[in-house]
Amino acid sequence: MKRFIFILVLLCALCSYSEGQITYRGCIGVLGAQNFTLSLSGTTNDGGVIRNTYESLPGDFTQSCPAGVCELRIIWDVTQDRWEIQLDNDGPLNAPDYTTAELYFNLSASAPNPPSLSLGTWNNAGFCADPVAILTGDVQSSVGLPVEMVYFKAVQNANKTTLLWQTATEQNNEKFEVEASTDGLAFQKIGEVAGGGTANEPQNYAFLVDVPTRGMAYYRLKQIDFDGQFVHSEVVSVNTSGGNEAVGAFYPNPSKSGVVQLIYHAQEAAKISVSVFDVSGKRLRQQRQVLSPGNNTLGFDFSTLPKGLYVVKLGDEESSVQRKLVID
Repeated sequence: MKRFIFILVLLCALCSYSEGQITYRGCIGVLGAQNFTLSLSGTTNDGGVIRNTYESLPGDFTQSCPAGVCELRIIWDVTQDRWEIQLDNDGPLNAPDYTTAELYFNLSASAPNPPSLSLGTWNNAGFCADPVAILTGDVQSSVGLPVEMVYFKAVQNANKTTLLWQTATEQNNEKFEVEASTDGLAFQKIGEVAGGGTANEPQNYAFLVDVPTRGMAYYRLKQIDFDGQFVHSEVVSVNTSGGNEAVGAFYPNPSKSGVVQLIYHAQEAAKISVSVFDVSGKRLRQQRQVLSPGNNTLGFDFSTLPKGLYVVKLGDEESSVQRKLVID
C-alpha cells in the first residue's frame, strides 16, 4: 500500500488518526471462524519512523471467541523490530492487557501500516495452529512509501473552495478520492481525481468543491493503488462562514490518547477561556488560549482525564460555544 509523506504538516490526525480499518481473521482454533475489525488507535515512533497501531472494535469485550471475550491489536514492536498481532482475552474492561498472547509476527518493516498477506510472512508465534486467513484494509503490499506528498491544502476564495495538492514521486497510483466532512469525523466521497500512475517528477492536482459546506469544512484524500490498496491523507479544514467566528469539532473524537485538536476561526486577536466539565456539570479544568486573526489550530492534551464524556466550553463571558469530547 502506498503512503503519503507529508513534508508540510498542516493538521495532525488523525490523521494519522484517520479512520483506517483492518479486517482480520486467523488463529481460528482460539478466536473462532469470525472476522475482527481493527481501527486506527495510535502510532509508535521507531527512530523517527511512524507506524500506525490498530485495535479491535468495540474495545469493551463484547465480541466473544472460544478463548473467552477477545480484543486484538496489530502494532509495531520497537524492541523486536517487527509487526505483531496480539491478543487480550482477560481484561480488565476497557483497559486491554495485550501481554496475554502474541499470535503472529512479520519482520517486514512496512510503514506506516502493517504488511498484507503478500508482503513478507506472518509467522505463527507458537500460539496458533493455523495461518492468518484474512488481513485486508489499511495494510500495504510494499515496504516503501512511493507516493510522496509535498503538500495538501484547502483554499477559500469568495464562495469557492479549492483543494490543492502536489506529489514529488508516485508509483502505482491509480486515483485520489476526495472526501468531505462537516465535523471532522464522518467523511463522504464527493469526487475523484485520476492519479499519475508511476511518475518521478512533481505532479500537481486541484479539485473544486461544487457546493462548499457553510461554516467549518474538513477534507481528506483517499489515495488508491491499481491493486486496490489505499490510505487516507491527513485532514485539512477551511472556514466558509464569510469571516465570522466559527469553531470546529474536536478530532480525533473519540480519542484514545486524549490528545486532540480543534479549529477556531477568530475575527481578531484574542484570549479565550477553555473549561472542561464532566457529565454532572463539575468543572475539571480551566485554561486560557491565545487566538490570532483567522484560522487557529488549537492543540489540547487531556490525557490525564479518565475515560468518559466531557463538555468543553470555549469563549468568554459574553460569547461561548460548547463542544463534546469522548475519551475512550
